[in-house]
Amino acid sequence: TVVAVGPGKPHPHTDVLITMPLSEGDDVLFGQYQGTKVKYCLDDHVVITLDDIVAKLDGDNVVPIRDRLLLKPIEKPVETSAGIVLTQEAAKAQEVPNQGEVVAVGEGRFTAKGELEPVDVKVGQKVMYTKYGGTEIEFNGEKLIFVFGADCLAKYD
Repeated sequence: TVVAVGPGKPHPHTDVLITMPLSEGDDVLFGQYQGTKVKYCLDDHVVITLDDIVAKLDGDNVVPIRDRLLLKPIEKPVETSAGIVLTQEAAKAQEVPNQGEVVAVGEGRFTAKGELEPVDVKVGQKVMYTKYGGTEIEFNGEKLIFVFGADCLAKYD
């Protein structure tokens, strides 16, 4: 749960203020190795930046932050050119791009002028994304992954 939040941060090239999409009291998801642990008023806290936060929880809904996408990974059997079906572990060694179905889309990213630029992907579409892109989570017993819109290499229906 967010206990304190700043107003946002200036864009590094134009100094236009990019507002903070979170408020005190919001529940958020972030990577387990993100942030700095501190003790304040005898309570444990984690100081994190917006870049460390992947999503906001809204009841049972996961809402990706900014230009992030929430994907359900697609694990397809991979065949060699000779028709041999590879296991997922063998497929990972074959430089096959990761694929996923879009479950949720963030609002987009802010341009240098402070204008919101939506992510060009819709819920239900399938995407290919970079091999090491993303943050994996387990939510309601389901394996999901967060990626930046820029980590998507292609989209298809």
